[in-house]
Amino acid sequence: TGLSLESALDLAAELSASSDGTFSIPTESQWECATRADSEGAHGGLDLDDAAWWLGNSGARLRPVGQRAANAWGLVDTLGNAAELVSAPELGHGEQVAMTRGGSFLSPMAAVRAAARHELVPRSQPDARTGVRLIWTPPAAPSSDATP
Repeated sequence: TGLSLESALDLAAELSASSDGTFSIPTESQWECATRADSEGAHGGLDLDDAAWWLGNSGARLRPVGQRAANAWGLVDTLGNAAELVSAPELGHGEQVAMTRGGSFLSPMAAVRAAARHELVPRSQPDARTGVRLIWTPPAAPSSDATP
């Protein structure tokens, strides 16, 4: 938590350089797909208070990770607590704007849902309400077409 988009991108690059596979910040569509977990509901198929820390139940403070219910795919804290940084190059904002999804511990109910999106300006400034969830892509498997 408390990362700028630039520091989150740096973290992903550092992790990628020191491990097998690649780490990246999710795109908006990847984040929303993971949050909804094949459900149609605004909160990944869960009641808001079960799914997220938000202004109505957080005591206006960041909470420890993993205390809310998991969605159908076993992911926790995709909504509320810390607004999650996402990659949104298709918006055409260039390098000036970072997008967050899911709302934070200071967000009202309407902002804590799978479709909620927010712009942060400038992207280089850290924000205590934001966090990042990285995607890990394993290295490509060797091709089975290779002949010995």
